Amino acid sequence: VLWFNVLSGMVYVLAGAGIVLRRSWAAVLARVIVVAIALMLGVLVAMILAGVAWEPRTLLAMSVRLAFWIVAERIATRATTKTTG
Repeated sequence: VLWFNVLSGMVYVLAGAGIVLRRSWAAVLARVIVVAIALMLGVLVAMILAGVAWEPRTLLAMSVRLAFWIVAERIATRATTKTTG
């Protein structure tokens, strides 16, 4: 989970820039980010249930990050739909 969070930061910046610039690929990238975070959150929950040591703030941060990117993906999809259609 730690490595995912470290490496995904660069992708977040790229997607954010694409959303600001209203690039159509940004909505797709945001959707990929949502799926990736949801999968990693599932892995984290499975690890917690298996008894692995964990930090409550990690669970909170991943949940907030997932909620943020769900909203960002919806905004990006709407922005590119209005721009292209």
